[in-house]
Amino acid sequence: MRLPITLVFLALIFVASVASAAQWRTVEKFSFDWRGDKIPYHFVLRAPVDYDAGGDYTQLQIMLKGKVVLEVNDNDGLAKLADALTLDSQKLKKKNILKSKHILMITSLKGRSKHPLLLLFGWAYGSSPGSLHIIALGDDETPKQILNLENFEIRSFADIDKDKIPELIGYPCFTQSWGPEYSFLTYDPFHVYRFGATAISEMTMDLQLTESYNRKNYYGWAGPECSEDTAVVLHPPGGGKPVVMDVEKAKAVFEKH
Repeated sequence: MRLPITLVFLALIFVASVASAAQWRTVEKFSFDWRGDKIPYHFVLRAPVDYDAGGDYTQLQIMLKGKVVLEVNDNDGLAKLADALTLDSQKLKKKNILKSKHILMITSLKGRSKHPLLLLFGWAYGSSPGSLHIIALGDDETPKQILNLENFEIRSFADIDKDKIPELIGYPCFTQSWGPEYSFLTYDPFHVYRFGATAISEMTMDLQLTESYNRKNYYGWAGPECSEDTAVVLHPPGGGKPVVMDVEKAKAVFEKH
C-alpha cells in the first residue's frame, strides 16, 4: 500500500529534524530571568558532535517562551571564561551573575540597555586574541548582538569621555617582543568602542577616543592598526621613554650604537 504524499512529506521532515538534532551536542544549558519579570530566558550552548577545534562550543541559542529569539554562531570556537579571560579581564569573571562557565553577565554593565549585557569569548589562536560577542536586551524583549569582533581582548570598561556611559577598551592583537635583547615590541594599540544611540544599536570604534587613550596609556600613536612594520622601542639607545617608530628606522638606530 502506498502512503499518501502528505504522510511521506511529514515523515521526511521528522527524519531530517532527528538527523539535525543528532549532529549537535549540548555543552551547557540554563535559564535566567533576564528582565526580572519572572519569565526566564533559556540559554543553550552547543557544538557539532564532531567538533575538535579550539574552545568548547560554537553556537548559543537564546529562547523565550519556547521560541529561539537569537542564535549566535562562531565557527572558530567559543571558550570557557577560565580559558578566555586574561589577567586584565579576570576581575570581570568575579562579577558574573550567571551560573555559567562559558558566558558572562554583569549587573553594572548595561551600556544603554536597562538590563545587563551578555558577553561571549572566543578561543585565542597563536598571536591573536579570540573573538568577542556582546549581546544587549532591547525594550521589546528581543536580544540583539551589538558587537561581533573576530579578535579582541578586553582590558576594561571605563567612562573615558565622562558621559556616564562606559566605553569598551581592549586590544585586537597580542604583542610580540623581538630585536636586540628583545627590546622591540610589535605595535599593537588599544581600541576604544562606544555604545550606540539605543540599547540595541551596534557598538563602533571611536577613532578620536582610541587615539587619545593610546597617547595617555600606550607607548605612542601610529594609527589604529596593529603592525609589524612599526616597532615600540622599549630602551632607546640615547635613553628616555619608549618610542614608536618605523621598524627599519629602529634597526638603523641600533646599528649605529
